[in-house]
Amino acid sequence: MLDGIAPILSYRDDEGGLRFRREELLIRRRAEVDWARDELVGIHARRTARVAGGATAIAGAGCITFVAGLTYGAKALLDVTLFANEPPVTSILVATVLLVPLAMAIAWSVARLRMRTAIESAVQPTRDVRLDVARLEHAPPLALLAARVDSLELHSVWVPLVGWALVAPLSMHLMLAIALGWVGVGQLEQFDWWILVSLVLTGVGHAVLCTMAVRFARRLRAWRTSSSERAPSLWTPYGWTMLGACVPGIVLYCVPPLIAAVTSLFIPVTFGAVRRRVLAERAALASLVDGSNI
Repeated sequence: MLDGIAPILSYRDDEGGLRFRREELLIRRRAEVDWARDELVGIHARRTARVAGGATAIAGAGCITFVAGLTYGAKALLDVTLFANEPPVTSILVATVLLVPLAMAIAWSVARLRMRTAIESAVQPTRDVRLDVARLEHAPPLALLAARVDSLELHSVWVPLVGWALVAPLSMHLMLAIALGWVGVGQLEQFDWWILVSLVLTGVGHAVLCTMAVRFARRLRAWRTSSSERAPSLWTPYGWTMLGACVPGIVLYCVPPLIAAVTSLFIPVTFGAVRRRVLAERAALASLVDGSNI
C-alpha cells in the first residue's frame, strides 16, 4: 500500500520544490531586470528611433530620385510630359526633412512601450514549472533582453548615416539658398533645378558615401575598445566621398567637387557623433549584464 503512494508523494515533493525554486528565481531575475529597466528601454528606444529616422530619409530620397527621373528625366530625354502639373521635387525634400523627426518620435514611443512589455513578459511565470526553472537558470531574462537591444546596433548605425548622406547635403543647400534669397519660401520649385543637377553631378559621390556608411557600421560593430586596432576612421569616408564627387563633376572646372568638399564636412561630425553614441550604449549594455552578476 505504501509502495504505491511513495511515487505520488515524491512527485508532489518535486513539484513543490520546483515551484519554490521558480519563485526564488523570479524574485532574483525581477530585481536584475528592474535595476536595468530604464537603461534597456532607453537604448532600445534610441536605436529604434535612429533606424526609423534613417529609413524615412532613405525613402524620401528614393521618392525624389523616382519623381525627378519620371518627370524631368522623361521630358529632357524623350520630350514627353507625363504630368500636367509636375510635382516640385523640392517639396518632397522638405516633406522628408519634416517627417524624419516625426518618424523618430513615433518609433521612440512605440519602442519604449514594446520593450517595457517584453521586460514584463520575460519575468512572468508560465504553466510549465520545469521549463520556467530551466529558463530562469540558464537563460536569464536580462541577458536575453540585452542581446535583443544589442542586435539593433548595426542597423542603428548604417541606416541613419545612409539617410543623412542622401538628404543632408541638399537640405543644407536649400537652407543656404533661402537665406541668400535665391529661392523664395513660397516658391520652392525654384530649387528643383539644383536637385536635378545634383542628382547628375554628385550622384556618384552620394553612392560612395552610402557605401562608406555601411562599411563604417560593419567595422564599428566588429571593433572593440580592447582591440589593438584603431577605431574606424571618421575621415576615410570623407576622402572617398570627395573622390566620388569628382565623377563627373571634375569635368566642370572642379565646381561640384569644391561644393561637395565644403558641404561634406558634416561627414566626420555625424560619423563621430554616431560612433560616440554607439560606444556609450555598448558600454552601458555590458555594464548591465556584468553588474547583475548573471
